[in-house]
Amino acid sequence: MYNWNGKRLKLAFAIDFYKQKLGRAHHMKFQALDLNTLRPLRAEADGLDNIKQALNKP
Repeated sequence: MYNWNGKRLKLAFAIDFYKQKLGRAHHMKFQALDLNTLRPLRAEADGLDNIKQALNKP
């Protein structure tokens, strides 16, 4: 993970996936289109509240 200080990226931390026995690291793609309508996904207000609550749980 990197942090942006306004001028350059600074390494915040790194994970050695092999050393942690997590296997090979990979990229994840998050869906941006509703595959039924091929329109961009929209976040509903209730959904955003649920996401905020989930992110704030310890």
